[in-house]
Amino acid sequence: MARERMSILYDQSVEEKALILGTSNKTELLIGYGTIHGDMACAINPMGDLYKTQVRALGRHLRLPANILRKLPTAGLWTGQRTRAKSG
Repeated sequence: MARERMSILYDQSVEEKALILGTSNKTELLIGYGTIHGDMACAINPMGDLYKTQVRALGRHLRLPANILRKLPTAGLWTGQRTRAKSG
């Protein structure tokens, strides 16, 4: 599913003449949590050098709503799916 979703995004990016932004953080990249040619496929990855704790700190600095900061991580591939990583 992750690869299919990325294929669709890349197809749409051509139509829009846009780049795909990556959302993986350094923690995910270091432990290998991602799908090659799926969620790890991107043109640029602005959060790629930030650890998960730094991503959360950035969210607090940007004053993101609390419900976003506390949201449990999910891959979003099927209803109710959760990742093993904790939101903290």
